[in-house]
Amino acid sequence: MKTRRLTPVDRDALLNVLRSAVQPLSVGDILRALGIGAPQKAALRELLHVMTLEGVFCEQGLAGKIRGVRDLPLVSPVVITGMDRNGDPVARLIQRDGVLSQPGEDARPSVVFMTRELPGRPPLIAGTRVLARLRALGSGRFEGRTLRVLDGPAAKLTGLLQSAPAGYLIDPVNPHADGQWHVAPDDKTSIASGEFVTAIPIAKRDARVTRILGRGDDPGIVSQLSIADYDLPEAFPENVDHAANACETVDVTAALAAGRQDRRTIPFITVDGPDSRDFDDAIWADRDGDGFRLIVAIADVAHYVRPGSAPDREARQRGLSVYFTDRVIPMLPPELSDDLCSLRPGIDRLCVAFDIRIDSAGHQRDIQIQRCIMRSRARLTYDQLQSMYEGAESVPGELPPGLIETLYAAHATLSAEGRKRGALSLERNEYRVSIAPDTRSLTAAPMAPLESHRLIENFMVQANLAAARTMKSRRLPGIFRIHPAPPDPEMVRANLMGEAPVPEKSVLPAASYSSTASAHFALALDAYAHVTSPIRRYADLVCHRALLGEAENDSDRRLSGSLTTHLDLREARAGCATRDAQRRLLGWYLSRQTNRIFTGYVTGETPFGALVSLTEPELTGLLVSDPAVCENMASDLNRISKERPESGMLRHASSGQRIPKKGTAVRVRPIALREATFQCIFALADRQP
Repeated sequence: MKTRRLTPVDRDALLNVLRSAVQPLSVGDILRALGIGAPQKAALRELLHVMTLEGVFCEQGLAGKIRGVRDLPLVSPVVITGMDRNGDPVARLIQRDGVLSQPGEDARPSVVFMTRELPGRPPLIAGTRVLARLRALGSGRFEGRTLRVLDGPAAKLTGLLQSAPAGYLIDPVNPHADGQWHVAPDDKTSIASGEFVTAIPIAKRDARVTRILGRGDDPGIVSQLSIADYDLPEAFPENVDHAANACETVDVTAALAAGRQDRRTIPFITVDGPDSRDFDDAIWADRDGDGFRLIVAIADVAHYVRPGSAPDREARQRGLSVYFTDRVIPMLPPELSDDLCSLRPGIDRLCVAFDIRIDSAGHQRDIQIQRCIMRSRARLTYDQLQSMYEGAESVPGELPPGLIETLYAAHATLSAEGRKRGALSLERNEYRVSIAPDTRSLTAAPMAPLESHRLIENFMVQANLAAARTMKSRRLPGIFRIHPAPPDPEMVRANLMGEAPVPEKSVLPAASYSSTASAHFALALDAYAHVTSPIRRYADLVCHRALLGEAENDSDRRLSGSLTTHLDLREARAGCATRDAQRRLLGWYLSRQTNRIFTGYVTGETPFGALVSLTEPELTGLLVSDPAVCENMASDLNRISKERPESGMLRHASSGQRIPKKGTAVRVRPIALREATFQCIFALADRQP
């Protein structure tokens, strides 16, 4: 009997059938539409499987056109939005023009925990879009594995040059990168061992140097590494600088004639960090019956940065200012951010005043938003404001008696209202490292939040809430800040109170931007927006334009995708860049504290040893079993094996000494720094050096 030979299923014909379908098709529907019989059902299923892994059915016109095929792999485009607490990439699902909320009972945003990239691939960073194969972990949570990179920051690597017998090796800065790269033999760049560089991969393990960033003995290199890793812009285009320089100082007479309110008699103060120069906001408060009258004066950036102008397009592209320990990558040119827009003391400035009256329970009962002229009376730091309230420092003569006490009284009322409505306290002690500008030496100290920090936060929340409710009630085209509730809100509250451990694959959903008002879980508010920092956040500028009736002129949409998605990704990129820089500085600093003992837990393992995460400060370093391996870090670290004895402990290849298994509490002391990754190297404190 002759075997019938089946004709392969025509791929193009299949695509045409799906594109023309008005509703999802089953395998049987597709067979009939193609005019082929049941014997080719298996071949059709195989083709559907292959095309799914290629991401074909994620494309416009094809998404959602197949139904009832349960064995197809789950594939979707995702965008990397940051890292989890273990340093692994976290992503969200993507639709054509933005980040998509995963459909479900509460339409909560999806979270995709990406596995690390295969050897020879650069690590994923915030803003990279990839086609991922997904595995469901639970409600709105997935594990993802990269099928292919769709787009994102240029494929490059950053690392430390090391001498090798046949030239140079690049040891990647990213501690999750796999292995070293060879500098291409024909690379004529003038390079030397000990320099940090950027390079482009040109083969599986070869790369060509594109830029020399500097030597590793200067602490300033850490911010340069983040700038290079995340493609942060540094210099402003010439036309942007020219437009900023052409802006003129305020003409008080003309501004008042144009309808601005004169608020120069109100004794506003600004409160910022000691190194700040871009003062976005100033505050004032007074008693108002049994409640308070608050005014938050915010820099009128919209007056200077017109929609569609060169500074506006550049600010939109940057999205926000990025702050490092030793430098700032500003959203606006210094002529605007540090001068004309900055609410510096003793100088007339244009502002948008949020005049808010609150009752004795801390609820807003009247809101007025006006363009004004103001003059700050004093530029205070958080430490100064706190010291003045506690009586440890005298109040400047420019301020009226009782102002500081009134500010704190209003703050107490607002804090009580926040606790009553269920707002979460997300603050935590931070260990901040600073670089001395004269000696370039490092200093570090825990930065516990002061009550003055909470005071300013409360005043800013009131202005942001007033803006959000105004935009929502008037249906203005602003940008809202939303924060969806997690699947297990009570678990999250318990985690924040230290009453329950954090699950291995669980994160508090990140706040994000949206063109539609929605609840903010952490603040327990029905609507929220950002308006208090238009010098350093583009979303705030967009909201100012909406509130001031200028949004209809803002039609320049040159960025791909939605503006809210763009700003979310810019924020994620900035957050990763600054955290990386601070982590590297902290590792550098702690590596020199060889006489101190720290506590922590073993949280993982690498080819070099175990990972240990300190309880305070928050830092993950490398725990080695034998301090002697640090005498020659470049070669000896690679001698640590990943043997897995029955005890679950790692074993050092040469010494045979063991280090504790994952989950074990340990006491460690710093002994060295792994220079390429800025990882602090620890040894068990209970063993003698």
